[in-house]
Amino acid sequence: MTLIIPAADKYPKFVARGMALLDEQRPGWLDRIDLATLAMHDPCHCIVGQEFGDGVSNDDGIYGDGLEALGVADDPDGYGFDAWDQDALGTEWRRAITERRAAS
Repeated sequence: MTLIIPAADKYPKFVARGMALLDEQRPGWLDRIDLATLAMHDPCHCIVGQEFGDGVSNDDGIYGDGLEALGVADDPDGYGFDAWDQDALGTEWRRAITERRAAS
């Protein structure tokens, strides 16, 4: 079996897909994401964890439940919710969110 790791240059495409999905299914999500605590390696402080969690409990199940609710549990990478390089993915989410907020 060959492990295929998407290149970080694909992250903008994946994050754009994730943002579009969140826009469609979770209106207002952009204002609920705290960039200061965003940590893509942490299932409670990643994009999905922040959107579906309560900000208090530390329940790893939040991430999986959120992916299921969004209908992307089988392809979280393709929507920028998971990646091999969590730091690069987090950087891309911060860039995209900051850009979107500035345009509003």
